[in-house]
Amino acid sequence: MKRAILALLILSMVVFSSFDQTYTQKMSRNGESTIEKTADMSIFAGQLSENAFKKMDEYCRGTLDVECKVDVEKKVVTITEKFSPNFYYRLTGDYGIPYTTYTLTIDRVPTDKFSETLEKILVAIGEGTTTSQPIPPLDLLDKTNNQANVETLRILGVSLDYVVEMPSQIDSAAAGKVPGIIEGNTVRFNMVDVLGESEPMIVTSREMNYGYLVAILGAVVLIALAYMFMVSSRPRASKKGTIKK
Repeated sequence: MKRAILALLILSMVVFSSFDQTYTQKMSRNGESTIEKTADMSIFAGQLSENAFKKMDEYCRGTLDVECKVDVEKKVVTITEKFSPNFYYRLTGDYGIPYTTYTLTIDRVPTDKFSETLEKILVAIGEGTTTSQPIPPLDLLDKTNNQANVETLRILGVSLDYVVEMPSQIDSAAAGKVPGIIEGNTVRFNMVDVLGESEPMIVTSREMNYGYLVAILGAVVLIALAYMFMVSSRPRASKKGTIKK
């Protein structure tokens, strides 16, 4: 029974459930990022033991193996994972003058990583056993599966958001024809709409390229100093006087 509940919880933590979920990805300039997943699991309270959320909270506070936190009263679980540019997303930088432009392309949502961590937490507190079938990542380009999932998500009224925090002001953000809601260096996507579009989420941001500007300014100063030195080093022509008779 516990194995079945665990499998249901893990599957629900991916996308198929009628509770609120938010992914928050915080990007750094070198491409490294953290993704935080927050999920309201109150719908499953009756399927877990009475003190399950309290035990999860105690486990998260005491372990170094998993970065997580639990709001026991609201039955909300938050899991944080660290990522590098690879299978899930890519980050490129265009170091121009006067701006540096960053382009983030998200092809997949790492639901596999979060399901593994949730499973680890539930097993650690005695609420389940290891499942044999892993949960795959959510492929934003898989149009066939995404279309079927969107219908289910809309029927259930799922609130599923993906938030991206860039290191600088965001210029544009969209997944195909689905725009993101931009506020400064943060953008929010409605994932149900994104899945319906089946296109990657692309976010661009830019900032002043102070490194290049300082280099250019330094070069100008050096040229000016060199010119002044050359002018001052030229021998001055002597003036010949005239003798009046």
